[in-house]
Amino acid sequence: MSRDGRIVVTGHPNGMLVFHDLVHEARWAVKSRSKAEVLSLTLNPDGTRLVSGSQDALLYLWDVKSRTEVPESLARTPRHADSSMAGGVKTLFAQDAQQFLSYNSRDLRVRSFSAQTGQHTAPYLTHTSPVTHVVQTPEGGLLLTAELDNRVSLWSLSRYLPASVGFQLNASVVSLDFSANGRKALAVEKTGEVSVWSLPPSEGLPLPECFLRFAEGFGRWRLTSENVLQVMSYQVFDEARREVLALPDDPTNPQIAWMKWLAADPDERAERPE
Repeated sequence: MSRDGRIVVTGHPNGMLVFHDLVHEARWAVKSRSKAEVLSLTLNPDGTRLVSGSQDALLYLWDVKSRTEVPESLARTPRHADSSMAGGVKTLFAQDAQQFLSYNSRDLRVRSFSAQTGQHTAPYLTHTSPVTHVVQTPEGGLLLTAELDNRVSLWSLSRYLPASVGFQLNASVVSLDFSANGRKALAVEKTGEVSVWSLPPSEGLPLPECFLRFAEGFGRWRLTSENVLQVMSYQVFDEARREVLALPDDPTNPQIAWMKWLAADPDERAERPE
């Protein structure tokens, strides 16, 4: 349903969608190019774009007003590299409504696509197991993801790299959320246990180049100037990590303490700094 309550879209077997205009009491049945059952539907905030997903790897981007697929997405349909998990490929429109994120695929990735054309817009976020939940901070800079192996990860959407160490939970995640100010994250497990974390600072002084290189290695990948992802070697990663640990302490810059804590050996870390 659109936020204004005017438009409702329902998904059906054989790739059928039904658009309902509640104001004019009208409805239109539309057949997509897929014969697969429609399992997921996501409307953007202003109700002008719709993404439908099924059990296969493909996503379909619709113009709600015309009830047709967006022309630019026909030649190159948004997709994952593998079929979906139960419930179909799922999507989330970003806070700025300029792109949508897709997940719940067996290819273990969160992908980004233009809400206007359906074309790929950014490096994908690779996980260690299928991603089941995704939520974005109110200001849009961070993304929280939950995986099938009970791991929760925090990502920077400005660099498409991990923004913090991951959190390993004891049971599968059933809900994720951020506080209204975006300073805390929350995960609810299937057992009923609730975990709350304070997030690292997302604003402040520019991060040192050595920490950016360390973060790329920490995420296992780096993005080249040609916008190509390549694996980071352990040697480059460890050199950057040692440079981070050698940074001079600065009581006026709390980011330094956080960066050095993150770069420290996990077995030797003190209590996590604020």
